[in-house]
Amino acid sequence: MIHYSIESEPKKLDALIVPVFEDKPFEPAIATLDKQFNNALSNVKTSKDFEGKKLQTAVLYTHDKNVQRILLIGMGKQKEMTARRWKQAIGSAVIAVEGKKWTAVGFHVPTLALKKLGAKRAGLETAVAIETADYAYDDYKEKDAKVAHLKQCAFVEIPAQVKRQFEQGLAEGVSIASGVNWTRHLGNTPPTVMTPTYLAKQATELAKEYPKIKVTILSRPEMKKLGMGCLLGVSRGSREEPKFIILEYKGGKKSEKPTILVGKGITFDSGGLSLKPSASMTDMKFDMLGAATVLGTFKAALALGLKKNLVGLIPSCENMPGGEAYRPDDILVAMNGKSVEVANTDAEGRLILADALSYATKKYEAKEVIDFATLTGACLVAIGVERSGLF
Repeated sequence: MIHYSIESEPKKLDALIVPVFEDKPFEPAIATLDKQFNNALSNVKTSKDFEGKKLQTAVLYTHDKNVQRILLIGMGKQKEMTARRWKQAIGSAVIAVEGKKWTAVGFHVPTLALKKLGAKRAGLETAVAIETADYAYDDYKEKDAKVAHLKQCAFVEIPAQVKRQFEQGLAEGVSIASGVNWTRHLGNTPPTVMTPTYLAKQATELAKEYPKIKVTILSRPEMKKLGMGCLLGVSRGSREEPKFIILEYKGGKKSEKPTILVGKGITFDSGGLSLKPSASMTDMKFDMLGAATVLGTFKAALALGLKKNLVGLIPSCENMPGGEAYRPDDILVAMNGKSVEVANTDAEGRLILADALSYATKKYEAKEVIDFATLTGACLVAIGVERSGLF
């Protein structure tokens, strides 16, 4: 866990990270720093070795016991200053210092960032950027190959009048990032570990951490009783038992209708009898990221104390070939009584979501229902790898 603080001046840091704009003179605080270190910052900028261009970096060695190094990170032009650019710069800086195994860093937050984003949002976006850049899935790596995570992060020269708002933003950002990083961690967990049973256990562990949520786990007998023929059909080819995970959080008024989050939880998708080609099967552990998103959203909502009523529904199973696997030409009957003819067993996501959505409409009077799914490659073709489809 990273310890955050706000300091009037940097103390015992491996590096002080200083964002610099391409077309803006140094702010007074940076100018003072420059003078303290014999114009080292202005000299490197004058030499054109570092001009403040987008995500350009330069390391200056100070031989000072409190600030051993200064890492300059380019912000580009002032007019390009957005929350996205700020997070990119922070994330790049964090990755750079971790590559050097520096664990105690300071940040100078530009006045322009505080002005454009507002102090609270600047704190929030900064924490999210730091925490998500600090994340690494290296559970199976040797000790020397693991990331040297940040331990200390100090912010210097935050004006007193906005210090409280910045601190509030930091706290909220850490809460949001905890949900984001848990989502990533669940997705990165190998399918030998990440089974439907393990996914269900993660939900129950969340309930132990936050007793305000109620978690119910349905297994095959309960699903059969409810008539979840689509989820049960998809699960037949795997020896791993399917699970239907229900999370309920009542943070809002009793009269408030809940927002229902439904997440596809295929913990490994081979395509079933409509077997995927070998190259297309790689990374199919990520077919449960809809489920992971629901769990991560709940974690963030609970950490923030969100005043909303939420329900999470996660249908989870593996889609595998086997002697009992469902087949093309099979007809499955969903929980709502609708029959579905199977043409391709690799279109399993919509089948398990059909039962989950049926459960949502039958058991709850929802304000809204949002489903999350790695559902179709066509979405990737349409909008690429950096945007999600919202329908």
